[in-house]
Amino acid sequence: MKKILSSLVLALGLVAFAAGSATAKEIIVMNGCDFPIPFLGITSAEAKQAENLLSEPIKPGEGVKVNITINKVDITVQDGQGGQVDFQGLDFTSKSKITLKSDGTATME
Repeated sequence: MKKILSSLVLALGLVAFAAGSATAKEIIVMNGCDFPIPFLGITSAEAKQAENLLSEPIKPGEGVKVNITINKVDITVQDGQGGQVDFQGLDFTSKSKITLKSDGTATME
């Protein structure tokens, strides 16, 4: 778990550095599915393709902390079996946690 967090902080820290004076916000992405999530990508609405931020899959019931530099993002997850779900236009202005569910829905807190 520490490896995942370190990798995410480093990767997103580089994005924050490249963005200039953008302020990072920490969010938590929880796996509410009954299978591991080996791919997690977070992009802005304008970005074309997400890169995998994980070095290890997120196990069911576990989560990762991610720093974002903008409040509105898209999240892409893959299940390792070829399935992909895109969560678009997520607004973390007043939220800091998202739980991704097996049915393709999510809850934000």
